Amino acid sequence: YPREAVIGEMFLSDPLVSDPRNHCILILETLIIPDEDDAISLVKPFLTTCLHPKFGTIGELMEMFCQLFEVYCIAYKHDCKEDNFMMDGLPLYSSTLYPGNLTMNLEYTSRVTYTTRSLHLVKYCVIDFRLSLRYA
Repeated sequence: YPREAVIGEMFLSDPLVSDPRNHCILILETLIIPDEDDAISLVKPFLTTCLHPKFGTIGELMEMFCQLFEVYCIAYKHDCKEDNFMMDGLPLYSSTLYPGNLTMNLEYTSRVTYTTRSLHLVKYCVIDFRLSLRYA
């Protein structure tokens, strides 16, 4: 989906990159897949699901909704629609997570502990523009 890179790069360039309502995931690198006409691979930071750890308070849930509404406001202002979100939850965890199991550390030798979103604010990010279109 080459359009995904174009739309993602739009949100990561001026003036959108400096807008605090912009929650687009950083694209670290775009890899072209050889012998494939419309195939690319986007390298992005490791994120976690929005649902782990569980929300501890209504305030934590409201903060997530506020950030998601910011995403929709900026996306629609720039004639783009997206709907896939994840969380930069790494500040919540005691150590780096194992990608396939959010309860284990990267070495898979012990369980990680975590704190609440109330103590460590997290950023919710748009991760996928695969089927998005830019209308303007």
